[in-house]
Amino acid sequence: MPQNIASFAGGDYADSDEMPDILEFTSRIVEHTNPAAHNRNTTNIATEPSDLELKMRRSDCEAVLRILDEDLAELNESRKKKAREIEELTRQLQSRSGSRPSGSNKIDYQTDIFDWEELLVTKRKAIFNVQDFRLCQRGVCNANVDGRDIICVMPWGEGGSLTYQLPALLAPGVTVVVSPLTLIDHQVMDLRSRNVEAVKLLGTTKGDELNQINDRLLEMAEGNASGDSEIKLCFVTPDKIIKDDGFLKILRGLNSKRKLSRIVLDEADCVSMHGHKFRLHYKNMHVLRSNLPGVPIMALSASCTPKVLEDITKVLQLPRIVGGENANTDGTVYFAVQGAQCSEAGPSAVVRKKEDIVEGESSNTYGNVKMEG
Repeated sequence: MPQNIASFAGGDYADSDEMPDILEFTSRIVEHTNPAAHNRNTTNIATEPSDLELKMRRSDCEAVLRILDEDLAELNESRKKKAREIEELTRQLQSRSGSRPSGSNKIDYQTDIFDWEELLVTKRKAIFNVQDFRLCQRGVCNANVDGRDIICVMPWGEGGSLTYQLPALLAPGVTVVVSPLTLIDHQVMDLRSRNVEAVKLLGTTKGDELNQINDRLLEMAEGNASGDSEIKLCFVTPDKIIKDDGFLKILRGLNSKRKLSRIVLDEADCVSMHGHKFRLHYKNMHVLRSNLPGVPIMALSASCTPKVLEDITKVLQLPRIVGGENANTDGTVYFAVQGAQCSEAGPSAVVRKKEDIVEGESSNTYGNVKMEG
């Protein structure tokens, strides 16, 4: 027993005044006989959490669990949407492959029969009052509906605008046409006179008109616009694409909801310094592909030398060129008409005179030019 600690005999009695000394004696005896147990008990008492602390920790865990459940639900819904999108894309691809001649991997957009043929002809007559396709119009329209990247070289006044305006009416969503300012007003007025939902967004488009068009495009991106109220063609200048980040954001939203059916670049030869009409903003049209992946692009021009053609494909980031009458299932489909100033160094234009072409017949002849595929 430790020294200096008072001892008590079995027959001793203690008064109440002596109780504090007895308690202290008892505590010291325990501490000296089993110090480890004493320290452990003291530690347990000091660190044991209260009921309130336990409840707060449980509430925190429950809150985290709820957030995780919500995240899992959102991820599951996103997965379901992507699965449905894959099914729809597969269905479209199967439908398209079924519309092409069996036993051949090549496509002749000018003469092959496609599923959409009847609807294309009906709208051509009813809306545009055009009884027959001219030159390579039929081929370009078919490639357009088929969702292909396209380069079309066609002289002024030969119906180049029909090759993207007509297919735009068959596609879900909006076709955005990037064009010089001088060409926009007439086209929009003509389309509106035919009851086609066409709008223009220019530097002079301000106030209520600007807000109304942007709101309609946003409604389309959110899936809140009905088919009849959808904008089918939206004409903009190159400046709008390059300088207006808000508009580019709207286009990205439309693309994410598959409501941006195509981008058309009119007077596409303006992208090249080797052409006669080079424009700086056209050279920056590479932002179309980088910001809007997967959206088909059509480049329309009245003139196209081999070097200009090379610049168009580079700036717009288009895949390799294939002929419109012998096309693979991928690549940029190329069409040209005599008078469009194309050289034999690129995909060849027609070798016959325009007046010698039978109405509705293709004007594309590639001769000895080596085409991809």
